[in-house]
Amino acid sequence: MKLEYTPLNKLSPISKAYKVRVNLKEKSPIRAPPNKKRFQKLVFEVFEDEEGNNMKATLFGDECDHFKKVFEHKKKYEIANAPVRTINPKFSSFPGECKLTFGGMTKIQAIDRTEGPVLHEYISIADVPRTSGPSHRFDLLGIVVHMEDIRQVEYKSGRVADVRDIIIIDESTGSRPLIISAWGQLALSDCEKLKDDWTSTFLVVSLTSLKPASHRGTLFSPFATV
Repeated sequence: MKLEYTPLNKLSPISKAYKVRVNLKEKSPIRAPPNKKRFQKLVFEVFEDEEGNNMKATLFGDECDHFKKVFEHKKKYEIANAPVRTINPKFSSFPGECKLTFGGMTKIQAIDRTEGPVLHEYISIADVPRTSGPSHRFDLLGIVVHMEDIRQVEYKSGRVADVRDIIIIDESTGSRPLIISAWGQLALSDCEKLKDDWTSTFLVVSLTSLKPASHRGTLFSPFATV
């Protein structure tokens, strides 16, 4: 039977035979928390979908190595028959949110491997639109002028997250720096690489796939730090 393309918002745990065309919108660094499995987070969006529907996936342990060259950031894929699972309510963005997993019957096909590497699309801080929507992402280059100590934020569910603010500028900002809020593992091991350097030199950082949020002015949460 020929499979028809299915919108991501129509997938559920009962979905079995289906296929979707997606962009790999976000690909986090591989994380290795103490005494836990390594993991890597992925976010897919439907290719040419005006609604911008997203579906998450998480790779664990050896899957991180197996899929390292299979999934490339911002490339397009056709995925068929990947098992769909409900996300633990503690970590979901909305009730009933689902994620993709990659079982033995899953088929993954790159739509075009001849496109070449996808480069970051850096913009100046001044060019970031103030009316950015929650689905928008931005890549920035900036000089670190201050880094806060880690603080903890408690969600309504009771879960506690580590957060660290990084303040950056570029030639477009003048006297108005931008606050970057790093959450979870980004606030810990990734920021440790920056902690000792920013006070002694003009440290230029690349911050990719930044998600806009509204808090004390313009604030971003980085999905990946380079």
